[in-house]
Amino acid sequence: MLFVIRDPRDVGVSFYFHIKNRTGHRELDRKGITGADRSLELYDFVIAE
Repeated sequence: MLFVIRDPRDVGVSFYFHIKNRTGHRELDRKGITGADRSLELYDFVIAE
């Protein structure tokens, strides 16, 4: 059996760029991401609760 574990920091950075560059408004609404969330800088986005 093989388990693959990603570094949580890597996951946060990947999600940030996904939200900033590849996501449409319908998906953002479905995920509950606001325009204010989308305008955050990388550090603030990853650290935000």
